[in-house]
Amino acid sequence: MVSSILCCTTATPRLARLEHYISSSLTMSAPTVRYLYPKLYMMGAEYAELGAGGEESEEKVADAVASARRYFTAGLQQCTGCIPLWRLSCRFEERHNGPNRARSIIELARLRVPKCDELWLEATRLERRAGNAKVCGGL
Repeated sequence: MVSSILCCTTATPRLARLEHYISSSLTMSAPTVRYLYPKLYMMGAEYAELGAGGEESEEKVADAVASARRYFTAGLQQCTGCIPLWRLSCRFEERHNGPNRARSIIELARLRVPKCDELWLEATRLERRAGNAKVCGGL
């Protein structure tokens, strides 16, 4: 119980610092921003999701999941070519909404970055985890 309280109290200042870094990075040069943005959004989503851990109410869990989803959405709008961000977003949606939402995200990723082998592999792994062996063969 104490560890979940500590986790929640330390996650909020970290999120505030991440949001500060994101807003201050708008004045940086283009190569620096391309390197920082994906990591900041991935970290922000991870901390937001970790804030849902422990013995908390369903409202707090729903707020934490919505906050993490906002980080992923904003990150994917800024960094459409970031493969790890697409994969994390897909796995996040698979954990919280099941394979249907994750499928739509991985399909969108494959449309945005069509020649990336990692996204095709992630799609086959998603289908295997969902139990669709026939679909895996078609990919």
